[in-house]
Amino acid sequence: MFVLGCDATSKVYGIGKVIALCKIQRGELPKLANFFIEGNAKKKDIVKAGEKSLILLYNSDPKDGLDVLWYKRFSEKLLKCFKYVEARDLPPTVV
Repeated sequence: MFVLGCDATSKVYGIGKVIALCKIQRGELPKLANFFIEGNAKKKDIVKAGEKSLILLYNSDPKDGLDVLWYKRFSEKLLKCFKYVEARDLPPTVV
């Protein structure tokens, strides 16, 4: 799966293989992975599945969406941080 990283792609910052593999074993991510391998999947379905996958990896509620997840993480880090928040520490946003 794309989030684990390999020689050709990088992993999501802060999400290691152990976390991702545990989510896969629990059955949370394999259902969403089907959208990435289906030949007839629509682009919007693939994008939604990707967003939900990232949200699940960050242990957030899929109903919220990536932007809400980003805001929550930014707020948490801002309260704990003494200098500034590194952008790499935050989940991606919807573009």
